[in-house]
Amino acid sequence: GLTGGTFCPLGEPISRHYMADDGDITLEGGEIKTVYENCPELSYRLIYNGTADGYICLEPQNCLINGVNKEIGEDTKKYDIIPPKSSIVYTSKIYITER
Repeated sequence: GLTGGTFCPLGEPISRHYMADDGDITLEGGEIKTVYENCPELSYRLIYNGTADGYICLEPQNCLINGVNKEIGEDTKKYDIIPPKSSIVYTSKIYITER
């Protein structure tokens, strides 16, 4: 549902954390398809839609929320440490196409 185009973000209130299998989320409705692409490093999504009243917030994340403090596998715990005077670039792209 989340990455396969069948996820309906306005059906009920949502505040959840998901792992995206392929990094992209596709939302389809009517004649259009909205695609939200993120680089592979941003493999988690926090999804929030308040009271399901017409909007959705998709926040890409590079690790599980509070993962560093959870008893989970080390590969799932990954997070980036950015040293002073350094930077890391992540990319995201949102676009709309016809179905």
